[in-house]
Amino acid sequence: MIKKTVSSDIVFTGNKLRLRVDTVQLKHGISTREVVEHSSAVAIIPFYGGAQQKITLIEQFRKPTEQVLIEIPAGCMDDGEDPLDAARRELQEETGLIAKQFTLLGEMYMAPGFSTEYMFFYLAMFFFPDFTA
Repeated sequence: MIKKTVSSDIVFTGNKLRLRVDTVQLKHGISTREVVEHSSAVAIIPFYGGAQQKITLIEQFRKPTEQVLIEIPAGCMDDGEDPLDAARRELQEETGLIAKQFTLLGEMYMAPGFSTEYMFFYLAMFFFPDFTA
């Protein structure tokens, strides 16, 4: 069932997101929905082929969890930025790696119950010769 928006109010604007409160018409009345407007983002799995198959992970302190988390490289896209260009940029910024081969694995909304953030997932391939002694 589509919920018709009756009104929408921006209640907070920050550097990375906006928070709005929508008043919506439901089948049996009016209700509100809190919506986090967030830019689209990319996430990259840096994969090394060859004999020693591995992926590169990074450590990031995340304030919402108050923890250092182990993650794949990821980041927000700039306004108007192509997802593949953003993936290349984020991979280099967060790991120093430059990959020539990227494959789009998929895309999805991250938390559609309250956020507009849309993520593109890429596989970045690195190939190294198999050295044997």
